[in-house]
Amino acid sequence: MEGDASEEEVAEFTGAVAIEEGKIGTVIDSGTTLAYLPEEAYNQFDDAIAAAIPSSVHIVTLKGNRCYSTTNSVAVFPQASFNFADGASLVLRPQDYLIKGNAVNLY
Repeated sequence: MEGDASEEEVAEFTGAVAIEEGKIGTVIDSGTTLAYLPEEAYNQFDDAIAAAIPSSVHIVTLKGNRCYSTTNSVAVFPQASFNFADGASLVLRPQDYLIKGNAVNLY
């Protein structure tokens, strides 16, 4: 993965993660409902989202995970685009990368 950009400030996230030869990095499988990123890339992505959200969204930590509490729709979160080698990219809407928690308005 080369990086990520978005229409809403997430463009500052470079997301560049070096993958050592012979080791598996990020695998995109269109038949899977979840994507697993290397920890470094996930942390950078999560930090970029947290920096881009409006002040109306509250950040809470549950079981060591950053969660977002909002009374607004997920439309207040930025779109994100993961850019790969050779010009391939994957655009994610907030509803594509946020998972609704058990609590009301918690993602």
